Amino acid sequence: MLAKGDKVLIHATAGGVGQAAINYAKSVGAEIFATFSTPEKRDLLVQNYGIAEDHIFSSRDMKFAKSVQQITGGYGVDVVLNSLAGDALRCSWDLLAPFGRFIEIGKKDIQSNSRIELRPLLRSTSITCVDLVTMMKCRPQLVKQLTEDTIRLWSEGVVKTATPTTVSPLSKLVEGFETLRSGRGTGKMVFVPHADDVAPIVPEQQTPFFFKQDATYVLSDGLGGLGRSIARWMVSRGARNLLFLSRSENITPVVAEMEKLLAEQKCRVQIAKCDVTNAAELVRVLDQCKSSLPPIKGDIQGAMQLSNITYDAYMAVLKPKVLGSWNLHKYLPADLDHFVFLSSATGILGNRGQANYAAGNTYQDALAEYRRSQGLSANTIDVGAILSVGYVAEHSPRIAINKGVSVELEQIREEELHAILEYAIDPRQNPPTHVVTGLANRDKYRTKGMPTPSFMSFPLFAHLNSESLIGSASPERTEIPVEALLAQSTTLDEAADIIKTAVTGRLASLLSVAAADIDEDKSVSADGIDSLVAIEFRTFLAREVKADVPMLDVMGTSTIKVLCRKIAPLSRAVEVKQDQKGSE
Repeated sequence: MLAKGDKVLIHATAGGVGQAAINYAKSVGAEIFATFSTPEKRDLLVQNYGIAEDHIFSSRDMKFAKSVQQITGGYGVDVVLNSLAGDALRCSWDLLAPFGRFIEIGKKDIQSNSRIELRPLLRSTSITCVDLVTMMKCRPQLVKQLTEDTIRLWSEGVVKTATPTTVSPLSKLVEGFETLRSGRGTGKMVFVPHADDVAPIVPEQQTPFFFKQDATYVLSDGLGGLGRSIARWMVSRGARNLLFLSRSENITPVVAEMEKLLAEQKCRVQIAKCDVTNAAELVRVLDQCKSSLPPIKGDIQGAMQLSNITYDAYMAVLKPKVLGSWNLHKYLPADLDHFVFLSSATGILGNRGQANYAAGNTYQDALAEYRRSQGLSANTIDVGAILSVGYVAEHSPRIAINKGVSVELEQIREEELHAILEYAIDPRQNPPTHVVTGLANRDKYRTKGMPTPSFMSFPLFAHLNSESLIGSASPERTEIPVEALLAQSTTLDEAADIIKTAVTGRLASLLSVAAADIDEDKSVSADGIDSLVAIEFRTFLAREVKADVPMLDVMGTSTIKVLCRKIAPLSRAVEVKQDQKGSE
């Protein structure tokens, strides 16, 4: 604790930290010795802080040490706040009086592992390095207390704003760092982001991640397009032993071609018939592989099945995700380098008509968190639609609509999935447990002429709204609610047109297509809506249009245009009377 009468040597006093230290030292009545690097900084110390000129020294040479000794009669100083390196550090260390404290806030000599003389320790001195990152990690309560103390000192006027405080846009960041590096900087530099700022960045260069050649990696249900793609990528990154667990014994031509390709790259491939939902079968296969393959060090769990929907079908979809994942967690070795669940973003967004599939995905998300809590490796990648490989690519492009599933996710490329997978399993990255792919911001949908997906209204996705993104496009125009527009209508034909516009937009949102793609001369069902999605559509009519429309009418053969004419007189929001109807 700095006390009245203590002699303190503060280096780099013209900076923000140095000026704060001067303010605090003056408040307790300490005698201040300061160093500067330019004449401008020397003038600042004299004019702004009233430090005696014989107590201010240049940090460009080591004469300051001799001057301090002379002024103090050989006593030295009680405290040194140091950020200098090399000889300046060593001279300052040697200036400490008995029981003096040396506080190091620089990094250069520490990172280069420089040496200092230990002789000053005979005077019962001490040296301490202050590193805020370590403090926040290991002593958060201390950081909290110091922050509160600093706020108190600020409110009391002890700590003041550094002089000068230069405010610049974020686009001037490079120039700011150059100023700091040159030593010309004075006071505090503050960078404020603006909407049109372009801040250059330098991506960190890292060597690619490579798998261990003396380890086995498991791919559960990995013979599909996505699994084969991941297998090829793993082999390109050094994997030499792959164990595929497949529910089917059939080796298709594309699987045989993959085996041949991987064998040419000196990778040993073993395909075992194994239903991972069957614990006994999984244990048997793993025991058999112990004698023929190296130890298992990783698993990619990609087991899935889609179907609509009896109870048996419900459980058939749920079991690979839930029971299969649990069995792999339970019976694979505990010392895996990675355990990746290939889940789906539909677990977060919902999947109309496939609650079982969504539930299975969220179970995997929760199991990954549980494994992490137990000190085990685990990551969940919530995958959307992937271009060129995987389930969606290998089936009808309208499979999602046919199943009542909203295709509201951005497609990602095969190589992007590989990059995400590498990020998840590379121990140098420390990734989050759960990564969701395929989400886009509001502007993306607007650019494509598609209505904003309903999930965008959830607080969880507020950061994807254009309003909350720096540098985004102009804010979305404010839309008048359908109910208010209907209340202003003067004829039933006008009301029907308003309803038709709202209905077309809602159908487009449910099907994730552009509104222009909805044919108003077709029925709702002909445009791709099935009975499951029709329930949500009917709810929309009741909530927004204020009309209770029978399900038979919604799923009937009437065109959208005719249906909207039927809805208009049913709407409680329409105030026009029947005899005010416009011309047909």
